[in-house]
Amino acid sequence: VAVVAVDALPVSAPISVFAGIVPPLAVLFDEFVAVAVRNDSPIRNAGDLIDRLKKPDGHLSVGVAAAIGNHVHIGIALPVKAAGADLARLRAVAYKSSSESVTGMLSGDLDLVASTISNLVTLMAAGKLRIIAISAPSRLGGALADVPTWKEQGVDVQLVAAQGVMGPRGLTAEQIAYWENALSRLQRSPEYLTLLERHYWTANFKGHEEAKRYYDAQYLAWKRSLTDLGMAKD
Repeated sequence: VAVVAVDALPVSAPISVFAGIVPPLAVLFDEFVAVAVRNDSPIRNAGDLIDRLKKPDGHLSVGVAAAIGNHVHIGIALPVKAAGADLARLRAVAYKSSSESVTGMLSGDLDLVASTISNLVTLMAAGKLRIIAISAPSRLGGALADVPTWKEQGVDVQLVAAQGVMGPRGLTAEQIAYWENALSRLQRSPEYLTLLERHYWTANFKGHEEAKRYYDAQYLAWKRSLTDLGMAKD
């Protein structure tokens, strides 16, 4: 499974260039970004985080993986800006992996960590950290049933990171159809459904043609977000 990262392309590039480089075979599922703190942190919810950043001397550091401007970074930057806080007071530190950024937060090098949810659940259950907000449109179940969304906490923001499979350049229509069909059948696999549940991923299958239209819309939306956040230029 390949992560589809819109930030892998210059934001000025049209989506047709993206589709021409690597044809999308299918969208598989959605995942969401969570923001977590150590259990002993005075920041207990989204309101505390925003209030801290709005203070004259308020600054926070947040770990993200694996690049500034990717969906994990946007997952914290977007709600901070939407709540009216100054993004300049949120120092983003890029790590090679989420395990490293989480370790940095737990060791005290960072105030916060932003990560996809599956990297945080086990540590939350062990009492090592507290998830204060998720970017999902509604609460997730299981161990995250008590974790509120940003919207529940007064910040009307949600962020969905679509994950899918891309093929190499030059695939024939028959080859694309073969893989689209194979990935469609995967949706009925008990093992695959268990994997989705374990990682708190939400099934969202879209075949080749629908995936192209979806990525087109996603590209434009993420370009607007990056521009609004001052991470890209029109």
